[in-house]
Amino acid sequence: MSAMRVLVLGASGYLGGVITRRLAAAGFEVWGTCRSAAGTGRLLPLDAADPDAPDALLDRLAPQGVVSCLRGPFEAQLRCHGRLAAYACRAPEVRVVYLSSANVFDGELTRPHTEAEPPCPKSDYGRFKAECEALLCRSLGPQCAVLRLPQVWGPASPRFCELRRAVAAGAPVDAAENLFLNAALDVQVACITESLLRAGGQGIYHVGTRTACGQAEFLRLVCARAGLAAPALRVERLPENEYFAVLPGRGDAPPAAGLELQELLAAFEAPGKAAAMK
Repeated sequence: MSAMRVLVLGASGYLGGVITRRLAAAGFEVWGTCRSAAGTGRLLPLDAADPDAPDALLDRLAPQGVVSCLRGPFEAQLRCHGRLAAYACRAPEVRVVYLSSANVFDGELTRPHTEAEPPCPKSDYGRFKAECEALLCRSLGPQCAVLRLPQVWGPASPRFCELRRAVAAGAPVDAAENLFLNAALDVQVACITESLLRAGGQGIYHVGTRTACGQAEFLRLVCARAGLAAPALRVERLPENEYFAVLPGRGDAPPAAGLELQELLAAFEAPGKAAAMK
């Protein structure tokens, strides 16, 4: 049986790269896109601003699965996802996994949110993500799964690298004591993506820790588990408690959708534990 051919849109980005490596190691035939005009091997250039480019790439590769970690101007991304939806509609066996964001709830920060709640975005980014979600879910139905992500962390993630540099330099790190967030692990996102491509799944999935933690406390915990010095936190208190948290609540979600906070922190102490997620 031939390997499932998967196209990762935005494979040259950090999270796209983590997903690409996971799928390749799991036996998928993985292709990816980058913004550079000069791709290499199975990393191909894609100019999302070119309205004909997505059709040409999809027709050339004929992927059976598409994972979208695409970044860039919102209008170009919407057009590109419209072309992806049209392609998948013509091929009912195609599965699409779209990476969205907790920002679809940034208009309502008084509580954490679950999959059952409708989006309520305020920012341009949140509105764009909600529009992409609606486009793909409306067009593709059971062929499409949307992963809503909070902040994504990992031992090599941009967020952790920035924190580690600040700690090493003794630079202040801004945090709010009453901003409560949950977080996703990079390999956790890759793991659930693999599961959905293999077994199918539709609709909205929240991915991350099952509970929210104060931002300042979370940064202290990450540094402690990673063996770093305590961060020089510049802590503020918001006028009201705020939540940037999308809590996993679907009973039919792959097990990797939800982690306990201690499981996420363990990745910074022993990265091999995170890499071995099943």
